[in-house]
Amino acid sequence: MSRLRLWLVVLAGLTGIVAEEDLYRRVLIFRKDPSDAYVVLRAKLEQPLQNFTVCLRSYTDLTRPYSLFSYATKAQDNEILVFKPKPSEYRFYVGGKFVTFRVPEGRGDWEHVCASWESATGIAEFWFNGKPWPRKGLQRGYAVGAEAAILLGQEQDAFGGGFDVYNSFSGELADVYLWDTGLSPDKMRAAYQSLRLPPAVLAWKSLSYEVRGDVVVKPRLRELQHCPATHGVAEVIRDRGTCPQCLSPTHTRCPQAPCQPPGSAGSQGPPPDCQTALWVSAPGHLGTKVTGKRHRVRAGTDPEQPGAGTRWLRSSLSTELWAAGTRGAMGQLCLCLLALTGLFGLAAPQEKVTAQIRAHPPAPTLYYQLMLSCEVTGDPSPQEFLWEKEGSHKPLQKGPDNILLFPTFNKTHLGTYICRATGSLGTAVAKYHLWIDDLVYKAFVFPQETKHSHVLVKAKLEQPLQNFTVCLWSYTDLTRPYSLFSYATKAQDNEILLFKPNPNEYQFYVGGKSVSFRIPKNTVESEHVCASWESTTGIVGFWFNGKPWPRKGLQKGYTVREEASIVLGQEQDSFGGGFDPQQSFVGEISSVYLWDMGICTSTVEAAMHDRLADAPVFGWRNFPYEIMGEVYLKFQPPRA
Repeated sequence: MSRLRLWLVVLAGLTGIVAEEDLYRRVLIFRKDPSDAYVVLRAKLEQPLQNFTVCLRSYTDLTRPYSLFSYATKAQDNEILVFKPKPSEYRFYVGGKFVTFRVPEGRGDWEHVCASWESATGIAEFWFNGKPWPRKGLQRGYAVGAEAAILLGQEQDAFGGGFDVYNSFSGELADVYLWDTGLSPDKMRAAYQSLRLPPAVLAWKSLSYEVRGDVVVKPRLRELQHCPATHGVAEVIRDRGTCPQCLSPTHTRCPQAPCQPPGSAGSQGPPPDCQTALWVSAPGHLGTKVTGKRHRVRAGTDPEQPGAGTRWLRSSLSTELWAAGTRGAMGQLCLCLLALTGLFGLAAPQEKVTAQIRAHPPAPTLYYQLMLSCEVTGDPSPQEFLWEKEGSHKPLQKGPDNILLFPTFNKTHLGTYICRATGSLGTAVAKYHLWIDDLVYKAFVFPQETKHSHVLVKAKLEQPLQNFTVCLWSYTDLTRPYSLFSYATKAQDNEILLFKPNPNEYQFYVGGKSVSFRIPKNTVESEHVCASWESTTGIVGFWFNGKPWPRKGLQKGYTVREEASIVLGQEQDSFGGGFDPQQSFVGEISSVYLWDMGICTSTVEAAMHDRLADAPVFGWRNFPYEIMGEVYLKFQPPRA
C-alpha cells in the first residue's frame, strides 16, 4: 500500500494531478538547486483577509536568497511572502511592504517560523522555533485579496509565475498552515510542537496541493520530541529513545528575599544592603520642620479594615509647617492690628476656601501603603475633615486629621472618595477617583521607526530627586542607536536618559552627563536593565538581566528637578519634543518602574517579575500613561 501511495505521488508530480491527503510526519522535498519546481496550494477564501497567520517548517543548507511561501493576487505579487534573503534574516511581506527579523544563523537544523498580521493595528508577529520575536508593524488598515495563487518554493513576480530560479527553494518543507485569524501564543507554540491546532484555511493534515516539477513526498527523517519539564523542546533523530541536550533550555533564577519597608511583617527595619527612601511624618505637626528623617506617626486605622495599629509611614513628602508666634513689641503691634481688623471689618477680601485631595505616592501600588491628604487653601485652620466614599452609607473617618491612610492598598479600595473640610470660614469639598491601570502581562509595542510615536508617562513628582532608580524590560532587534527612557526638564533635556548607542553598550545620563556600561553581545533576547544614582556620592549602579555591573560615578551633588516630561521610545532634544526618528525605538517595552531612592539587587530581581519589595513613584502595576501616535498595548506571555 505504501509503495502504491509513493507511486501515485510521483505520478501526480509528472502529470500535475491535484492531491489532497494527510501529510502528518511527511515532507515535501525540492531536490534540485537551482530549480523551477514548486507546489501549488489550493485554498478557498470567501473574503479578503483582515488578519492571518502562516506557519511552516523548513530544512535546507542554502546560503543564497530563497522563497518559502508566496501568496500573490493579480494586483500585488507579494501580497503575502515569507522570504529568506540570507541565513540570518527573514523578510515578511504584506501588500508589497515588508519587515525584517534577524535570527541566529542556522546550524543544519529544522527551522519553524510563524508570521501573523492584523489589519486594525498593522502589528506583525514573528515566531522562530517556538519563540516570539519583537513585534513590528506594516500596512495598517490594508486588506489582503482573496483571489490568490499560493505557491511553495518559488517567489511570484507575476500572478502564478515570473519565477527567478536563484530565489527558488531547495530542501525540505513541512507543516504548512494558513489561518484567517491571528493565533494566540499558546497556539503558536502548539504549531511549533506539532500539537493539536484550530481549523485552518490550509492545513498540513488535509492539504490540497499540486506538484509542479521535481518535488517528491517522503517520510520525515527527523521529528520533534519533548524534553523533561525543566527543558524546552528538542529536535532529535527518530527513535533515538533519549532526549539530548535541548536547543533552548529554560533557566530559572531563585530570587533572594526582597527588601521590606520598616513595619512590614518580619522586618525591624530596612535590610543593610538596601538604600531606604525618605521616611517622614504626615503633614500637620505645627512647629516642626521635617525633611528626610524617620518619624513614628499615628497611622490610625485602615478606613475599610479596622484594627490596624501604629505603622511606619513611607512617604516622599517633606513637611515644613511653622507655628506663627509673637515676640516683643512687634508682636504686640501685630496682635493689635488683627484685633482692629476683626472689630471693624477692615480685612482684605477673603480668599475662596477650596480643597484638593492628593495621593501619596501619586501612582499607588497594590499591597503597599497609600495616603490620601485633603489639602485646604483659603482657611488657615480647618477644624474638621469628613471622609466618605461614594456608595458607602457610613463615613469613613471624621475628625481633625486630614489624612486618610490605607496601610495595605488593594482593589477593594478603588472608587471615588470625598473630603469635606470645615473651618471658621466655611466648608470645602473635594473628590478623588482612586483607580489603577495594572499592565502586568502587557507590553507597549512600537511597530516602526517614527518621528512622533511615543508613550508619555503622566506622573508628577512631588519634590526634586536626590536619589532614584529606573528599571525596564526591552525587546528589539535594532542595531542602530535608540532611546528607551527619557526624562527631560525645561533646563536640561537629558536630565535622566537610558540610551543604547549600539548592541554592546548602554549609556546612562544624569543632568546631561553620561557613563557607559558594556554588555555581552545579544542575539535577539529580552533585556532587563536597572540604573540607580545617588546625589551625595554620585555613585551609579547598573544591573543587566539581574546582575550588578561595576559601579561608576557622575554628577556628585546634583539635584534632578521634579517638573519633567517623561517619555518612552524617543529621546527628547527639547522639553517634550525634538525627536530624531533615527533614535526612535522599534520593539517592545514593559515593566517600567521609577523609584525616588536606590534599591538593592533583590529588589531588582523582584522588579524583573513585577513582584515589588519597595513601592515606586510609578510602576507597571499602576502605570499612568498616554499613547501618542502609533504605539499599541499588547498581551505579553508570562516570562519563564
